[in-house]
This record gives sequence, C-alpha cells and structure tokens, in this order.
Amino acid sequence: MEGQEEQKQDQNKQVEDVEVHQAKEHHAQKQQQAQHNTQHEKQHEAHKKQEQKDQEEYNDAQYTAATGDKKQSWFTTQRLKLKDFFVECKRVLIVTKKPTKEEFKTIVKVSGLGILIIGAIGFVIQLVEVLFK
Repeated sequence: MEGQEEQKQDQNKQVEDVEVHQAKEHHAQKQQQAQHNTQHEKQHEAHKKQEQKDQEEYNDAQYTAATGDKKQSWFTTQRLKLKDFFVECKRVLIVTKKPTKEEFKTIVKVSGLGILIIGAIGFVIQLVEVLFK
C-alpha cells in the first residue's frame, strides 16, 4: 500500500515538475518576445527619423532642380533615389522575421505544389503541341 502511495506521489511530483518547467519556458518566451518588440519599436522610430531626414534632402534636391543647377540636381536626385531604395530594403529586413517550423513547412508545400502545377501545365501544352502537329 505504501509503495503505491509513494509511486503516486512520485508521479504527481514529476507531473508538477514538468508543468513548472513548461511554465518557466513559456514565461521566458514571453520575455524574449517583449524584448524583440521593444527592439523593433526602437528600430522603427530610428527608421522614421531617417525617413524624415531623407525626405528633407530629397525636397532640397527637387528645389535645386527647379532652380536650375541641372548637373548637381540630377546627381543628387539619383543618389537620393538609390538611398531611398536601400532604406526601403533595410525597412523590409527589419520587419521580417524567421518563420516557425510550421510556417516553413507550409511555405515549402505550397511552393512545391505551385511548381508541380506549372510543370503539369507546361507538359500538357507540350503534349497538345506534339499531338496536333
């Protein structure tokens, strides 16, 4: 009798330990997510400030273009357009996140299915072309 009670107590203790461990992991994940969100917000604010600065430079270049210094204004405008492109690329990279395993599996499945469908369509077109020649 005592042996069974001890086994039950051990099992209950193990279950409690697992639950505590899972709760700690969940709490750690929440903290990591909160840190990531804070970092993301800071990066977003820095990006907004940089965008404002770039827009001011672009407006200055447009004014220069309107007033006549064509050589400088073309170069400045092109430089700012290139800079805007890289700023947008940086913004996209900041916003993106690594997919979870489930998201990745879904992406692979959908992409593979799309490739198969396009290949099947090409095969049918080729088959029809060969049959009706």
